[in-house]
Amino acid sequence: LAKPIRAIVLEYPKELHLRILRSSSRVICRIPSTFIFKGAGKESIISDITQQGCRIEITYQLSEKNYIARSDDNIKIECTFPGNTEVHTISGIIRNVKKKQLTLLYGVQFTEITESTKNAIVKYLSTL
Repeated sequence: LAKPIRAIVLEYPKELHLRILRSSSRVICRIPSTFIFKGAGKESIISDITQQGCRIEITYQLSEKNYIARSDDNIKIECTFPGNTEVHTISGIIRNVKKKQLTLLYGVQFTEITESTKNAIVKYLSTL
């Protein structure tokens, strides 16, 4: 070659592995909740939910930057599902973080969930 050219060399993998990320579809909702991280609770909204996890929205003040969770952080969520009076506490791990100005959207995978909380989620999902 007389002149250098820009080129991208692609290498194809020898194997492809198909992995299903979600075993059930997300259900859009607006459930008030409390997001607990580093021992501090923050008002939040569960904006979609499945039996395995949820997306939770939180609006922070600039002074609260030390309490913003990152991927792989362990958190807890407290909420009461519509049609139920019991407060449920769910442990989870942050799998995804998206930022929209001062609002953060967390993708949470549930790690510890009681049988009564599972039943409350199933009952709530069946009404939608």
